[in-house]
Amino acid sequence: MKTVLILTDLSKNSLNAAEAGLTLAIQIHANLAIFHSCLDIPIQPFYPDASWINEDQNWLDESEKQLKALAKHLKTFGEKMYPDQKLPSIHCEVGHGELAVNIKNIVDKNRAELIVMGGRTGTQIEHLVFGSDTDAIVSYCNKPILIVDQKKPMRKLDKITFATDFKEDDISAIKLLLKYRQQCQCELDIVHVK
Repeated sequence: MKTVLILTDLSKNSLNAAEAGLTLAIQIHANLAIFHSCLDIPIQPFYPDASWINEDQNWLDESEKQLKALAKHLKTFGEKMYPDQKLPSIHCEVGHGELAVNIKNIVDKNRAELIVMGGRTGTQIEHLVFGSDTDAIVSYCNKPILIVDQKKPMRKLDKITFATDFKEDDISAIKLLLKYRQQCQCELDIVHVK
């Protein structure tokens, strides 16, 4: 069965993307996989004889709890918004390391046809210093990516815009989006980017 992969940073801003992913999964009769990638943040105690805590495990455990809470929210949201529709199964997974490094494995593992993620947040300086997950995913992934506005909830997919530089790999993505367009009864715009 096809899978929609939702990438989340577990922030309040990424909630619209998760709800949009659920909406899309319902419309195209797909399952959901939700993925969050934990980064190592080295923390050293500044005082002598401090005990070491396994910070990695604490981050992973907390991320798993938050992903389960997000999955529960999506189930409740789906039951309320789409009471007559069959809800997709929801699989949650936490990865370790940078999202760009994990993306190929997580897409392959879940057989994801489409990736959903929130649009860029933060200032230009933050993106210059820390990078942008959106840019990394676009650079490293060969699947269609739906980027959802953080401020505007998506309750129905009305229009898809596919940006392409007309590489041969884009043909399969366009065919997939044409199928989604029929299932969702929405517009499909294809624009050339260089």
